[in-house]
Amino acid sequence: MKNKDVAIITGDFINALSVYKSIKRLNFKGEIYVVKSSRYNLLPVIYKNNLIEVEIEKSNDIISFIKDFPKITNKYLFLTNEIYHQTLFDCKDVLKEHNTFFYFGNRSPFPLFNKAKFSTLFKDNKLVTMPQTLELEHWNDNILGFPLVLKFKKSFKGELKTLPVKIISSQNEMTIYLNYINKKGFDNTDLIVQEKLSSKAEDNISITGWYSNTDEFYYQTRKILQHPNEGGTGDLVELINLDPRLKEISKSILNELDYNGPFEIEFIKSQVNDQFVLLELNPRFWMQHGLIERLSGDRIVSNYLSLEANHSKKYKYWVNLPHYITLLLKFNKKAWRYLPKVIFQSYSPISLKELLIYVIRK
Repeated sequence: MKNKDVAIITGDFINALSVYKSIKRLNFKGEIYVVKSSRYNLLPVIYKNNLIEVEIEKSNDIISFIKDFPKITNKYLFLTNEIYHQTLFDCKDVLKEHNTFFYFGNRSPFPLFNKAKFSTLFKDNKLVTMPQTLELEHWNDNILGFPLVLKFKKSFKGELKTLPVKIISSQNEMTIYLNYINKKGFDNTDLIVQEKLSSKAEDNISITGWYSNTDEFYYQTRKILQHPNEGGTGDLVELINLDPRLKEISKSILNELDYNGPFEIEFIKSQVNDQFVLLELNPRFWMQHGLIERLSGDRIVSNYLSLEANHSKKYKYWVNLPHYITLLLKFNKKAWRYLPKVIFQSYSPISLKELLIYVIRK
């Protein structure tokens, strides 16, 4: 590997921190760049002397940033959010000429990031069941009654980050929420309505790993704790046995998409028949991928860098330490019940020492 190689991580939060650690464990010799993406600025604050932080104001600016490097330089692009996928796909031929490596498949990622389009993507795949989904302008409560879920079609509207999922229980709540998002700069056409699935954390399953023509592997996890409590980001995630049926469905989806790279496929149990339905596919480094990297010896990042994987480590859980500590301080019974397992069997992308460094420096 040439010393001129560079790694570019397109975010600065928890999943970016995990990518950075995998790169370092694999003894990558090049420079590491981190694109500022959140107000937390987690990774650059903790490891400010070991990387180069950059700001990219608009998604299209990523191309000029890449082209500023010498053409012969190998540029490895680690995608930790959805901001740049479409731009990279549209410019893939130019980027190939500039020795730029990134992975999310050979088709336009647009349908993956538009939940209205995604809900119809696998209508002819008999293996896949999806929740009832409508664009808001086509909805009325005779078609899909309350309670229901309101979601933004995309994670970003231009450069503006959209809002989290919202459970709506009545027409009055719907009216209040729509007025709220209008004041935030969004409108009704940005939203979809979806049937309410189970809000129990353990009913949220992810099939994760890497898929390509040359290598594929799968792991299965489930949420134990999440925020918000009725459905959201995992705070404590458990590794469980791989369900052959969910693996078969996942492989079918990835093959149909002509996919290539790291993935998280999310399933949630239906409230109607206890069947797991497909919710979304994240074609990037997802929040809890650090657990899979430790279990596999950093196999995902090693596929990027064409380096030999490390020795694997055995963990049962992934924990978002800052949020988990908050739950302990709030005397959350479930968090306290899992404390021994968190202490002895979990991997946290941010250690207590790193958390203290961040608090002091921030």
